[in-house]
Amino acid sequence: MAAAEGGKGEQPFDNADVPSWVPGLPGIDPGTIHFTYAKDSLEILLLILLGVIYKRRVTDKRRQLPAPGPRRDFQTPAFSCCDHLGTFLYSFILQQVRMGDTYELAGVVWFWAPTLVFIASRIIANLMGLVPGMIAGLPTTSMFFFQGLFYFRWRRELRRKIAEDAEEDQCFSDFLLYSCCAPCLATQEAVEVDSLTGEAVGCFNLEILSVFCDIDMGQDVA
Repeated sequence: MAAAEGGKGEQPFDNADVPSWVPGLPGIDPGTIHFTYAKDSLEILLLILLGVIYKRRVTDKRRQLPAPGPRRDFQTPAFSCCDHLGTFLYSFILQQVRMGDTYELAGVVWFWAPTLVFIASRIIANLMGLVPGMIAGLPTTSMFFFQGLFYFRWRRELRRKIAEDAEEDQCFSDFLLYSCCAPCLATQEAVEVDSLTGEAVGCFNLEILSVFCDIDMGQDVA
């Protein structure tokens, strides 16, 4: 019996018996904490390394974004990711790098700003995980909304950069969407900017679009 109990205690990700603030919801076990440290460290290292390569080969060679056009909002639907798979893969795998490319090109923020927000969110999440009784999954989930506080403001500024009559009443929807589906919005913004400059991002290189802009710039997307 003692051996069985000892074996159970050695399981690294068994949080069923770890209490949390909320009765019935598990807490965070030490194995999960250590695994998260390693995962986040590797993810941040790769993000920075690939970000350096991306910036040198793509962002630093970008064309200048044209002046805002006579429109109010993005022309690309927010959930058209499957129509732009190459861009979506960048936005899904290297979200902060692709966002930094979009925002620096538009003059919204520095290329590394989204990456710094992500790093800060992971540090905060890991510190939250050390709090006794913390609910499993809450630190990571709450950090999506933490990042959204920055991203929705940058999205609003990007809208102003590309739309002459930019709508100003979408703060809540921008925050909610960026908190819940950031890769989709990052893809939308990337496609928008790429179409305006007549460029597309290949495998860490820029490609000139054969058709300068495949978006009807005279229509707004609801």
